[in-house]
Amino acid sequence: MNFLTFIGKLLFNVFPLLLVFYFLFPVILVIGDSMYPTYKDGKFLFSIRVLFKSQMRVNDVYAYKSPEGRIVIKRLMKIKTENTFLKEITKK
Repeated sequence: MNFLTFIGKLLFNVFPLLLVFYFLFPVILVIGDSMYPTYKDGKFLFSIRVLFKSQMRVNDVYAYKSPEGRIVIKRLMKIKTENTFLKEITKK
């Protein structure tokens, strides 16, 4: 097997797995202390993408894209039938 065949097979087999991992399990960098001491500034988090709102549970932590386009980490405090509220936990 020559080098190009090896690279072709490697890409054919590994690339789909990397795509699945990237879209279903994104990595998040924590910037700031709003979730301290649960998550500290500068730490990396592996997340699991929630595909259905029915999977969301109170007191779980979720990352989502804010209206400004930033990824934000918040704890789910309450679920209503029409709206979902996320509340930031701050240091006391």
